[in-house]
Parts: sequence; C-alpha cells; structure tokens
Amino acid sequence: MERTELSLYDLNGRLCYQTSAHAFDRLRLPELPKGIYLVKLQTANRSSKTLRLMIH
Repeated sequence: MERTELSLYDLNGRLCYQTSAHAFDRLRLPELPKGIYLVKLQTANRSSKTLRLMIH
C-alpha cells in the first residue's frame, strides 16, 4: 500500500500540520481554529492533489 504525505496549510501559506499515512488510514487532526485550509496530498511517485478544507 502506497504512503501519502499530507500537508495542511492556512490561507497565509503557513504549514499547520504534516504527516505521512497510508491511503486508508484514519487521521486525527489537531484542534484548529475555524477557517479555510488547503490540504496537499502527495504520493510516493510525486503525483499530488490540493483540496480545500473548511472548519466551522
């Protein structure tokens, strides 16, 4: 099973959280203030995807 790097950024570009996990692992994110975050997922073969996450 391929490992994926997960990086969570606030809208100012600051790294808020980073971890490495398998695709089907359950993640526990730290308590974060309300707002919009960018989640970057990057696989071992360097393909990546960026998603928006809204916490309210």
